[in-house]
Amino acid sequence: MPDLYELLKEKGISEHRREFIRLIREQDREIDDLMDKTSNQVVKLVNQSKNSDGSLNERKFDNYIKYIFAFWALNFTNILINANQKATEIVTSEGLTLTERYESGEIESYILKRGEKLLDGIEKWLLTRKIYSDDVTLQWRIKTIEKSYIKTVQDIVKAGAKQGLSTFQVAKEIDNIIKPKGYKKWISPFDWFRAVRGGDVTGRRGGSVSYNSYRIARTELNETYRRQTFRLHEGQPYIEGFMFNLSPAHPERDICDDYDGQIFQREIDMPETHPNCYCYMTPVLVKPDEL
Repeated sequence: MPDLYELLKEKGISEHRREFIRLIREQDREIDDLMDKTSNQVVKLVNQSKNSDGSLNERKFDNYIKYIFAFWALNFTNILINANQKATEIVTSEGLTLTERYESGEIESYILKRGEKLLDGIEKWLLTRKIYSDDVTLQWRIKTIEKSYIKTVQDIVKAGAKQGLSTFQVAKEIDNIIKPKGYKKWISPFDWFRAVRGGDVTGRRGGSVSYNSYRIARTELNETYRRQTFRLHEGQPYIEGFMFNLSPAHPERDICDDYDGQIFQREIDMPETHPNCYCYMTPVLVKPDEL
């Protein structure tokens, strides 16, 4: 992926947008750290589930599996809430900078109060909003991933027992599903099923836990940045509309190119984002002498 911060800097994009890209980087680092801790939990709990002969006690580890993914889900949710709170703060700061030209204490006061209200409600709004065509909340999306990977790991353990794999080998297979590394083969649950069951599983690639974590976190964070921009200013007399801006880190043409430069009046009219989209909205302001 291109270095977003440098691309934005070259194109003269606002400091607030660059600050947002730094926030994405910070969130990525936190998720990376969480994946390491989750992987470490697997090794630790596999070792605690050994029988006296060194084999894996499936029943005992089955309880640990739920703990591992509950650990991931809780910490992942907290990372998202924290990052989206910071994104809301950036939007508010950006709004104050954009409206400085009006030299209006009334507008400044409105933005500060509106930004504070958006910040207070961000956790509930983030977890319960239904802004995609699948009509699924983020909270439910995380829960679904948690359940699906619990089932995947349970299947890995069962298959490992039938194949006579050591506890080390089982732990390695599970780790491949959570956070694949360069030399590892399994980057998707479907990859694992196809190999073990002779290719009789069909469907789209599910991705590792880390892949899904990054994809969801980046997409939701950018969507918050876009929608909070609407929610901060929408309906105010100093706003003409909101312009769709194509991200400089846009490797190939997609649906976003059709919206580049278009002006939208309402949040409800804003195009639906796609995974890992970094395109953004900017307010189009009324000229000071026309306000």
